[in-house]
Amino acid sequence: MMGLCWAGLSLPAWADAPLGNYRCTGKSPGQNQEYKGQVEVSKSGDNYTVLWRLGTKVYLGTGLDLGDTFAVAFLTEDRQWFGLAVFRKQNNQWVGKWASAGSKVFGTETWTPL
Repeated sequence: MMGLCWAGLSLPAWADAPLGNYRCTGKSPGQNQEYKGQVEVSKSGDNYTVLWRLGTKVYLGTGLDLGDTFAVAFLTEDRQWFGLAVFRKQNNQWVGKWASAGSKVFGTETWTPL
């Protein structure tokens, strides 16, 4: 990247966004038991579409790339439950915290590329 900047060019802000498919592991707010599933992130205009598949549950989100941070507003497939997740890139993974609307505690989640 330094070579590109030196040449007067720069990569777009979305160059580090978590595009692709990931293995997802996490813990729900206030829970000790781990959940597992898959996450798919795709570009959608200036934003990103995020699709979680956790067992039989499906969640849909809209993500924003903020450089080293990726924020996602998400909701259940039936649109009855929603929340916010914020991730930071750490090495080859995206590590984050999330909460549902009205929650007083947060959950954690990690995405690892498939």
